Amino acid sequence: MSNLVITRDLVQRLDGVLRGSALAAKRHVAALPGNPMGVAIAKIGGATCHLAAALGDGWWNRVIGLATDDPAALDAILIFFADHGVTPNIDLSPATYTPGLARLLAARGLSLDEVSTILAGRPTPPRGADPDGVVIREVGVDQ
Repeated sequence: MSNLVITRDLVQRLDGVLRGSALAAKRHVAALPGNPMGVAIAKIGGATCHLAAALGDGWWNRVIGLATDDPAALDAILIFFADHGVTPNIDLSPATYTPGLARLLAARGLSLDEVSTILAGRPTPPRGADPDGVVIREVGVDQ
């Protein structure tokens, strides 16, 4: 079995899958009648901002894809969240993080709050798994 080689492209792809699923969920909530969670989504300076204003501050108010050290873009992002009365959580990818971006975030009074990790590996069957007797069938809505 060959080892999985972690490349910049793979890091961006894994990061995109994780972040994209959160954004898809937010779009579904926004589509509920009357948008009861106050979901707002905006693309600003290459980053996607999404929030649920009705829930107040929390992990659900996110900036994904921030990859610039442009002060105007960051200021527009911070204004977007302030206009909705919530604090953003800015997800930074190691593939796009730069010293310039770090200085800009610090200059705006932002600091590290949490570090998370994505683990990746090639899928393999679990040891001792016996595929005999496994049945795959389509499941209906009523099941």
